[in-house]
Amino acid sequence: MEYQQLQDEIKAAMKAHDNHRRDILRQVHTELKAIEVNERREVTEADVDAMLKRTIKQTKETLDGSIKAGNNQERTDTLTEQVAILEEYLPRQVEGD
Repeated sequence: MEYQQLQDEIKAAMKAHDNHRRDILRQVHTELKAIEVNERREVTEADVDAMLKRTIKQTKETLDGSIKAGNNQERTDTLTEQVAILEEYLPRQVEGD
């Protein structure tokens, strides 16, 4: 996914009032913006994909902790939805026979 496409997806989520999608995409965008500022370079498509994978991993870890701790179901559902949203934006893997 390209950086500009991520920004466009955030705008679309805002217009659609899709708060879960907006929030998780903003989280990814914030991390990418930090790369852009701290390293003084343009964010590449590889950076976006790596950040998506990293955020998915972190969210899954939070989800596992939430399930083990027996936190409320709403929080668990939100985290599950966020993982599903982020996985939509990952490049499709080629599956062999």
